[in-house]
Amino acid sequence: MRRANLQYANIKGAKLYAAVLEGANLKNIIFDNKTEYYKLYCPEQGAFIAYKKGLNNRIIKLLIPSDSKRVSSTRNCCRCDKAKVLEIKNFEGTIFYDEAWSTVAEDFCYKLGEWIYAGNFNEDRWYDSTGGIHFWMTEEEAKNIKNKRCRR
Repeated sequence: MRRANLQYANIKGAKLYAAVLEGANLKNIIFDNKTEYYKLYCPEQGAFIAYKKGLNNRIIKLLIPSDSKRVSSTRNCCRCDKAKVLEIKNFEGTIFYDEAWSTVAEDFCYKLGEWIYAGNFNEDRWYDSTGGIHFWMTEEEAKNIKNKRCRR
C-alpha cells in the first residue's frame, strides 16, 4: 500500500500487520478499536521500559523517557530518539554486562547507565526500517527477533 491513496478508506477491523504505508495518503481514514496495527504499539505519552536484542544474544533494558519522541509503524517494533540503558544481560538473566553492541550499526555500543541518542531519528512513523533507536515492548519480543529489520 506504499504511496496508495487511502483517503476516507474504511479500514475498520482490518489487520494491518506489516502493511507498508510509507507515503500513503491516510487523511480522514476510518478505523476503530478492532483495527490492528494502525495505532501506535508503544505508549504515546509518559515514560516506559522497553527492550532490544544486542549482539551475542544480550538483552538491553531501556528507559524511554516521557520527553522522548516515539513511533511505530505496523509491526511490534518501535523507535525513539533517546533512551537510557538500564540493564544488559544474557537471555537467561544469569550474567550481567556493562555493554552490548548493536546488531545493525557495527560501531554502536550500548553502555550500562548511559543515555543514547538517535541523531537520525525519522519522525515519519510509517517508515519501519529507518533512523531511530529500535525497541520492543517486551523482553520476549526482543528475544524472538530473528532478522535485522528492527535496527540500531
